Amino acid sequence: MNKSLASDCVSVVAYEVRVMTGELWNAGTDAAVSLTMFGDMGDTGRRQLRRSRNHKKMFRAGQVKRCRTTKR
Repeated sequence: MNKSLASDCVSVVAYEVRVMTGELWNAGTDAAVSLTMFGDMGDTGRRQLRRSRNHKKMFRAGQVKRCRTTKR
C-alpha cells in the first residue's frame, strides 16, 4: 500500500454507552441526549444518542439504556 495513502486511513471504533436514569419521579427525559468522548487524539464531537439497544422508549426513569456510537 502507498505510504501516504496508508497514513490517510482512519480506524473506526464502536462503543456501547450505558446511561442510567434515576428512579425519582420525573427523572427521565424525552429531550435529545448527547455525549462527547475525549482521548489522546482529540474528541469525537457531539454524538446524539438516538436509539436504545434494550428499550423502545429512551431515557425513562429507573432504566439503563444501552446505545452504540462510533469514534474515528
